[in-house]
Amino acid sequence: LRTRAADAAWQLRDGDLVLDFTLPPGSYATVLLSELADPGETTGG
Repeated sequence: LRTRAADAAWQLRDGDLVLDFTLPPGSYATVLLSELADPGETTGG
């Protein structure tokens, strides 16, 4: 049984960060995962 969390994990593993369907934009988790996925890019706060 695939859940949204599982899909998000697979997408993150594949390098495609798409958590818009689980986390609201600008949330701490989204920003954190975004920085983890792309260390070279910073949100700039």
